[in-house]
Amino acid sequence: MCGDVHAGSGQDQSGATFLRFLQDLRHGKLKCLNPNDRRLVILGDLFDYWVESKRCVQTYQTLFAELQHLQAAGWTLSFLLGNREYAAGRRLAAGLGCPLSWPALNFHFGTRHIRIMHGDLLCKNPLHRLYTSFMMGYWMTFTRTALPPIFYDYAARILRKLSAGNASYSLSAEQQLAFLDEQQVTQQAADCDALLIGHIHTQAALHFGGVDLHLVGDWHAGHGHWLEIDLDGTIHHQSKIWS
Repeated sequence: MCGDVHAGSGQDQSGATFLRFLQDLRHGKLKCLNPNDRRLVILGDLFDYWVESKRCVQTYQTLFAELQHLQAAGWTLSFLLGNREYAAGRRLAAGLGCPLSWPALNFHFGTRHIRIMHGDLLCKNPLHRLYTSFMMGYWMTFTRTALPPIFYDYAARILRKLSAGNASYSLSAEQQLAFLDEQQVTQQAADCDALLIGHIHTQAALHFGGVDLHLVGDWHAGHGHWLEIDLDGTIHHQSKIWS
């Protein structure tokens, strides 16, 4: 389980590192704790931003090909939309080769119920929640093809710059907790045993508001973070440096 790769053109450093991770999975170079359930869950923000256009599909063709090779090798792919993919639709689903899910995925391992979310909806950010409601609402979904892709590409670039200007990714896990809405976290975890989220670019296992909360971590040049879940639902935090 992984997320927050923020791949750019496919030649960027975090994207290239993630490609090596996928190749290692496919060739069995990474030990799988649950070999009977070879499932890769990507919990959003795989891309720096996604626009539903042929150009975007072509940009990430190398990444799509590797994900499809992984599935052909017997892996199941699940994709949960992050805030970078709120404009996604059929083109992204076709490129990935799997359905798109939102806002949560639920899995059972033994007696444990584990919920996976991207994490942006759990933060104290009313403007972002308004943006989410707009992007995932009926009218935006209905009219998404009414404007040319270049318009959405331009808007996405502006939003990306604004986000980069307000980035807090260098903060520690404890400092990042200040951005989480305890009420939202507690509510989302009310009927599950553990809540796994991305969005916050830190890997950590925490108890927050009485919730067993796991932060997945992100990807950088030569360095990646992910989580693995074994048969009884035990969650393991993993990372690797590729030279």
